[in-house]
Amino acid sequence: MKQTLLITLLLCTTIKGYTQDYMDKIAIASCQCLENVSDTLTPDAYNMKLGLCMLEASVPYKKQLKKDHNIDFSKIDTQGEELGELIGMRMATHCPEGLLKIAALYNDNTVTEIQEEPIGELAQGMVIKVENEFFVTFTLKGDDGKTTKYYWLTYPESNQELPASYKDLMGINVTITYTAQNFFDPKIQDYRPFNIISKIITN
Repeated sequence: MKQTLLITLLLCTTIKGYTQDYMDKIAIASCQCLENVSDTLTPDAYNMKLGLCMLEASVPYKKQLKKDHNIDFSKIDTQGEELGELIGMRMATHCPEGLLKIAALYNDNTVTEIQEEPIGELAQGMVIKVENEFFVTFTLKGDDGKTTKYYWLTYPESNQELPASYKDLMGINVTITYTAQNFFDPKIQDYRPFNIISKIITN
């Protein structure tokens, strides 16, 4: 009886160790595959290659993955993300630099996208009103006779020392770069667009 119990415990320990071992094998194989992926790829392409590396490394252990983690390779199109998270946690201990690389790629790409985004819309006209009740606002009258209000809330670029001379813009033709942002207006109990100045240049 004691011998049977001992054998059972040894088998359980071996199986547990094997389970741990195959996950490490998948992670190590994924890391090795990732070393051959060019870091000049776009983030999406790099991420796709990473997914293929994980999938290729996992295929020999699909039975264990189904048993231990309920990952069904016949449904990998819907369970791929779950598999990626599972292997990614192990990869973090074997090749953290590989995962950091993809994070860096996404960060670089985000910065590039931000830099390439348009800086805002342009408006030209004469300043016909300057208000400073709470925020400084400039009302411009365009060539079409239409008047529009613009809000100075942040630190806009300018060829003037605005804090000292913004009142002197009255009657001056200017070019304003702005972005329209929705803020809650208590007067109408709803959100409405406010034209926020990012640049103001005297013509």
